[in-house]
Amino acid sequence: MAAKIHPRWGTPYRISAVMTVAVALLAGFLPLSALADLVSIGALCAFVLVSVAVPILRRKRPDLERPFRVPFSPVLPIVSALACFYLMLNLSVETWLRFLIWMLLGTLIYFGYGYRRNRLATQNPSRPNP
Repeated sequence: MAAKIHPRWGTPYRISAVMTVAVALLAGFLPLSALADLVSIGALCAFVLVSVAVPILRRKRPDLERPFRVPFSPVLPIVSALACFYLMLNLSVETWLRFLIWMLLGTLIYFGYGYRRNRLATQNPSRPNP
């Protein structure tokens, strides 16, 4: 229901609207510097995850199509992950706490929503359908 795709634009418009309201509320109640730090730590965390995933996928899934090449792999992705993590470490403790709370909430929502709507679990005859 939340991921319903808009027929014209092909985007998940319901969850986009909910997230827009949530971010607008955060922007209304948090100082701009705190919001900027949250955006920074979130982007840096994503860069760390992608940088770590590149050499792992290259080793574990060499059969995947590669539309681009990473120069100096695996050294450059590792250096990139370390540099982004170093930048994350220079953010304030308050930013880290907000980030961890945000990640915890997101994880709870993700698993709470997915547990009831998991297609593989609902196809399992030993588990009752929700």
